[in-house]
Amino acid sequence: MRNLALLLFSLFCTVAQARDLSGQFEKLYSTTAHKLTRAEIASYSQLNFYFVPGILAETFISDDPRSKIDFSFLTGNYFAGELKVLTKKFSFRAERLSPSSLSIDETRSNIRLALEQSRRENRKALFICHSLGGIALLEELVENSYEQDQIAGILFLQSPFSGSPLADTFLKNTDSNSKMLGLLMAWLNVGEGTVELLTTTYRKQFMHTYSKDIMALTKKLPVITLGGVVNGHATLFQPTMPLIEGESDGMVPFESSKLFSNDFVKLDKADHGELVARVLFDNFDKEVFTETMLKLLAQKR
Repeated sequence: MRNLALLLFSLFCTVAQARDLSGQFEKLYSTTAHKLTRAEIASYSQLNFYFVPGILAETFISDDPRSKIDFSFLTGNYFAGELKVLTKKFSFRAERLSPSSLSIDETRSNIRLALEQSRRENRKALFICHSLGGIALLEELVENSYEQDQIAGILFLQSPFSGSPLADTFLKNTDSNSKMLGLLMAWLNVGEGTVELLTTTYRKQFMHTYSKDIMALTKKLPVITLGGVVNGHATLFQPTMPLIEGESDGMVPFESSKLFSNDFVKLDKADHGELVARVLFDNFDKEVFTETMLKLLAQKR
């Protein structure tokens, strides 16, 4: 009990020391200060950028046949805006990794392949992850810490590190034996195990088990977490808002998107979809948003 109490006290202290970069983000985003300098562009041009999408990504990628439902004709492809900025405007080497809503192991396997590619090319990797994609990367790096040497930085967008109440509600109130549900999940390429690992119970246990490893990772590497808050604003996630207590992006509680003592950004008016796709309530310009994220991260490198 004494050791547990000391651990909890230590975690409380480190969280209290976390730097809130929200004001800095807003200042950069709202002025031309977000633009990358020549030195920053030169530095980033030496890296391989990898985007890791989240759950249901298969339904928002036009050429992904694993999902029988395709929303990309409405929203554009997952991370399309960010990829366009990096590859077209700056000619950086960037690609979107193939995600899996069926099994996180598939996503982790593709992350390992990306790291191997960077290693062969003698280039460091910079990861930009959304939602479940961030969970996959975090699990991969803390369970295989040697891979961290290949990383130049990480941007975690709206990843539920401490879980989401929506996953709890889904598993609690849904009959997993339902033929209709089974058919829908198959159409979407979603595995029940994937939903389970997003529950608050599963994620909080993971965070507790690997707390020292996670804090070591955030001290070793340039890492920024970004969480959205859409309470009181127009959002497609309005039906899910009452299911989450406190501030959230409609799927992930803001506090769940933070990593202990690591630097974080709170994005006002950002729901869980608008940072990575084209949606009805879009409050962020993808080009400016991408440059601002990289500008913030450059200051930590």
